[in-house]
Amino acid sequence: MRLPPLWRISACAALVGLGQNGLLVALPVLVERFGLSLSQWAGLILLGSMLFLLGSPFWGRVADRHGARGVVIQALLGYVTSFALIGAALWAATQGWLSEGALLAVVALARVLYGLTVSGMVPACQQWSLALHGGEERVKALAAISAGLSSGRLLGPLVAAASLSLSAHAPFVVMLLCGALALLMLQGIPTPASRLPPTKPLNCHAAPSTCCPAWPSPCCWQFRSR
Repeated sequence: MRLPPLWRISACAALVGLGQNGLLVALPVLVERFGLSLSQWAGLILLGSMLFLLGSPFWGRVADRHGARGVVIQALLGYVTSFALIGAALWAATQGWLSEGALLAVVALARVLYGLTVSGMVPACQQWSLALHGGEERVKALAAISAGLSSGRLLGPLVAAASLSLSAHAPFVVMLLCGALALLMLQGIPTPASRLPPTKPLNCHAAPSTCCPAWPSPCCWQFRSR
């Protein structure tokens, strides 16, 4: 039986908590095996998290104007690419192909990509769930997204600890596979329409009460000069 659309959207939101908390659990192993210091790894994790402050409002606006599906898809692609870059960089470092400086640069790039793209996941999932479950089900829809995010935060440490027993690279492979699975789960979910109507061009030949806002534009100056 296929999962309901709301559950699948909630599972996408869960990836944010899964990846972030899973990375924190893997931190001691990363410090021990890959040369970078604890402060460097902490700075890299912080870098990706700080970019959420810029990315979340931006992607929320994009989801309102153009629909949530595209924002969720780009967030999942950024999620998969970010963890793939980190996993590949760590593997290359163990083979002696990357210096510590190069490893730091690649992981920093991956974290910037993560912050700028995955920051759209939660606001877009919220917008999507509200578009599918309006009216009296709005609280239910938001609660499902919140539950998914919390579930990811709970499962992240467990998944990372279990996969670390196999390999130091295993958590990143697991995160990559989870992101790819989430992309497949999006198939069949209805696409909501954008919530904001397109902006209408200003009619400079209309009456002043309809043309001129509180702060007149050059268009209104032209009208008033006639």
